[in-house]
Amino acid sequence: MDNALTLFQTRNFHAYNYNELGVQQYQLTATIEMHSWINYCFSFSDEYGFKAYLNGILTYTDEKLKSFFKGLPLNGTLIIGQEQDALSGSFSKSEILRGRIAQVNIWSRLLNETEIISFRDCRTLEIGDIFSSDEHSLEIFNVDSKIVSSTSLCEKDLFVTLIGGVNSRAETFEMCDQFACKLVVLESEFALLELTQNFQNPHVTCRATANIWLGLNDSDEEGVWRRDVDGTIADYLNFGYPEPDGGKNENCAGLFVRNPTWYDWACDDRRVSCAVCQRVPGRFMRLRGLCFASAEESIFELSGYEQVGSVTEPMWFCERNFDFVESFVMLR
Repeated sequence: MDNALTLFQTRNFHAYNYNELGVQQYQLTATIEMHSWINYCFSFSDEYGFKAYLNGILTYTDEKLKSFFKGLPLNGTLIIGQEQDALSGSFSKSEILRGRIAQVNIWSRLLNETEIISFRDCRTLEIGDIFSSDEHSLEIFNVDSKIVSSTSLCEKDLFVTLIGGVNSRAETFEMCDQFACKLVVLESEFALLELTQNFQNPHVTCRATANIWLGLNDSDEEGVWRRDVDGTIADYLNFGYPEPDGGKNENCAGLFVRNPTWYDWACDDRRVSCAVCQRVPGRFMRLRGLCFASAEESIFELSGYEQVGSVTEPMWFCERNFDFVESFVMLR
């Protein structure tokens, strides 16, 4: 049987097929964020029909499957990242997975909601008893693969770009905003360590100065430090004694990388500093003026910066975020 079990997503809808039921379309409302993982879980049974969980939350149920449900023979080929139009063949570039995929598991039983949430939060390493992409041998075609820890799938990376120059806070804010970024906000000791390690790179042009504006201020209420991006109160602060000590004259936060504690500075201070721009999930740049087959092909983001010649001659590096090379994984 061709496509006895199929799960796929287009720009407008999700769909599944199980045995002779036929393709069933449905909607899952998900905010697709670059550099962020989304957890999907799908169940098929004669008791509940079809269920779809998005990031651990039940979002769709279809009982039509109950009357079509029967066991699937395990004598076929499982294709991940590509829809086949013939047995293990007739692939189309327009039907490939554009992105990354990890921890594909198939069980012979239904998972309960506690187990689903545990997988979402990277708190379990249980693998599927029928199939696991972490355990079974795969035939890989035109795919870049790497081994990472399972907990890393739940970590939020900083994804920062360092830009040198002499900038006031307002200028730094505008520079980051032009590249669909924000002033960096450090939410933990781990994030602070990750940022300071970036300055160990000898190619970082502003590493000798290493002053950084942070995306925090206490302009509205003295001593209450809020995130610029949404006005919420910061959970993590790392001011070094006796800072903050500037009162109402110094309402913006910054740090010295060599001594990674925080200071309060006047927001219009024009000290030599690094603009540390943090990528914002869900925000991106689009390349306009060219013809693309789809809107996704026009998505770009700032990926690096290098000082070339004088301070007035920087070079920016941007990269397209979606790779349209044909790629898929086959399990026989």
